Amino acid sequence: HAAQHGHDHAELDQLRITEVLAQALVQARRQLTEAELDALPDYEHGPFTPAERAALALADEMSLTKPLGQLTPGLYERLRQHFSDAELIELGMIMAVLCGMAKFLFVFDLVEKEDSCPFQPAGQKPVDQKPVDQKKS
Repeated sequence: HAAQHGHDHAELDQLRITEVLAQALVQARRQLTEAELDALPDYEHGPFTPAERAALALADEMSLTKPLGQLTPGLYERLRQHFSDAELIELGMIMAVLCGMAKFLFVFDLVEKEDSCPFQPAGQKPVDQKPVDQKKS
């Protein structure tokens, strides 16, 4: 049926997914104050509660850019001051799903990447890394 209407299903799906994710990001950003958005890179010193700082520290460990991240005993104790084990599992699962979705979007090239993005197609490099050696033997 796609050929009858002149649309490629994959392209339409890609555009819709990108639109939905963009809307979700805008909505999430609306829930944060400008000061909180500005403070995210240095959240430990930002206008966040101790529980929010602990959750953000867990998010750092769960991020795709930290493949060796782990829940250390110190971070676990910090989190347990604010969250039950069930809440930690829920936080971890949400973060895992979001990271998995991000990985899926990068692998399937469904989102436009900034030049500084560390997830570039093979043969390309993020801005802050050395060029990929493309010598042919």
